Amino acid sequence: MEIYSIDEAFLQLRDMGADLAESLGDHIADTVRKWIGIPVCVGMAPTKTLAKAANRTAKNQGCRSFKMETEGQIDDALRELSVDDVWGVSSRWKRRLNRLGVDTALDLKHISPMLIRKHFNIILERTVRELNGEPCIPLELSPPRKKQIIVSRSFGKLVTSYDDLAAATATYAARLGEKLRQQGTYANSLYVWIATNPFRSQDKQYTTGVSVPLVPATSDSTMLIAAAHAGLKAIYRKGHCSKRPASWHSTWWMPARN
Repeated sequence: MEIYSIDEAFLQLRDMGADLAESLGDHIADTVRKWIGIPVCVGMAPTKTLAKAANRTAKNQGCRSFKMETEGQIDDALRELSVDDVWGVSSRWKRRLNRLGVDTALDLKHISPMLIRKHFNIILERTVRELNGEPCIPLELSPPRKKQIIVSRSFGKLVTSYDDLAAATATYAARLGEKLRQQGTYANSLYVWIATNPFRSQDKQYTTGVSVPLVPATSDSTMLIAAAHAGLKAIYRKGHCSKRPASWHSTWWMPARN
């Protein structure tokens, strides 16, 4: 199984009959809802891109799981999906694809992979091949080490106090240290960013950040907290506040290395 994100995973099923696979999909969805209390959908298909499309179809149809295996099942499902519903297709790519007459996921499946490589890149060509049932994106059982680690949080109330920001800074920097140590890497720089809420026009607006070098590179939480506090002191300004789930952001970007 590949843990793709906090709420997504890919599971490879081999030598499993169609009926058993469908019942497994329903069982997974039922179990997550029972144990965690959140609804999920399971998409099953020959490739990862098609599995994502099957998951989207399951959501659109309001069912627990959706399986597409035959050419007819795949085409029927892709016909109902916009091209930007395809995994990895951005809104910018959608506009360019629309100019080529590609409006649906099925249109993208039927376009020439070489034409896509010429007008876009090999990544989108790989997507087209995956839509045609050709596995091009392998399962990552051991995720690669991250070269950048970001911890970003928001406050749900007005925050003006430096002490409140410093406390949050310490918590986030410590979390960064944990993530670095988990993957066996070190940070050679740390970036602290704060921003007020742009939707509160009645408040004074302020957005800035600063990069703090780490010499030597480290994964030690104590060193990271000290560096983050140094950065916060350099950019903090009194009289600014924000409120909403994206009030003051404190974000640290850390190029990690062995």
